[in-house]
Amino acid sequence: AYLFGELGMRHSKLPHGQRGGGHVNVRDFAGLKEGTPEFEKAFHDYLCQARRHLSERGWLAGMDCYIFDEPDRERIEVVRRCAAIIRRAIPEVRIFPACAHNTRSLIGILNAWCPPTAYFGLPTGDFRPERIAEGRKRGETFWWYNQADNCLGAPVITHRALPWASWNAGVAGYFVWTINNWGGGAFPWATSLELGEAMALYPGKSGPVDSIRWEQTREGLEDYDYLMMLENAVEKGNMPAPLSQRGRTALERARRLLPDPRCLIAASPREMLDIRAEIGEILDQTAPRPE
Repeated sequence: AYLFGELGMRHSKLPHGQRGGGHVNVRDFAGLKEGTPEFEKAFHDYLCQARRHLSERGWLAGMDCYIFDEPDRERIEVVRRCAAIIRRAIPEVRIFPACAHNTRSLIGILNAWCPPTAYFGLPTGDFRPERIAEGRKRGETFWWYNQADNCLGAPVITHRALPWASWNAGVAGYFVWTINNWGGGAFPWATSLELGEAMALYPGKSGPVDSIRWEQTREGLEDYDYLMMLENAVEKGNMPAPLSQRGRTALERARRLLPDPRCLIAASPREMLDIRAEIGEILDQTAPRPE
């Protein structure tokens, strides 16, 4: 209720949906080992009850199942078995692992994918362009995630550029595993993990303190809204012809800004701001005027 009601969030992880990670053991459920009939029955029964509760509260559409974190080859079969149980119990939920390899056996079982940006759209591999196109035809959702470009050592432009790259690639979401992995030390930013990748907010005396990276990501998300608003306005075709052409030109400039999501640093800050200003002017002219 707090997440969807008070905070207004649109998505949340399905409780107990994650069954493990590439660097940890596969998780039991209620003390039962995965792969046993007892596990399958108990997990399925829980999921059916969860579906009923989420549906009654109106939260089912916002549930996503982050089923496994970066599964290695040996654990792909665990993902396949658990995903099949979840699909039977809650067919509406989006099920995805964060992974880039060994996913062929999961086609037809998963309905969402979340590879790293570095593997998205490569000419070879599990997420080559034709594979992505086939998945979209099946109605599958594509998200992605990134690590290195979240860190303190990355140029500031990369944090703002990622939403632009997301729009250009047509991905529906960006997955971040945490933004406040503070730990218990006096200086929680002193280790390699906390140098940005797991921390966009810092612990302050009276509450979280944001970072430049956090603010630049916010700017990038607002840019994303601008891009989507203009794209939708152009596609509807209810703009005057000169303004529509101006909008198409702005969108083409935006696509050329970041043709490769693996090279966010290549984005020109000046060009980005110019495009943002141009889109703002176009949208302003399409907005209804008060009588």
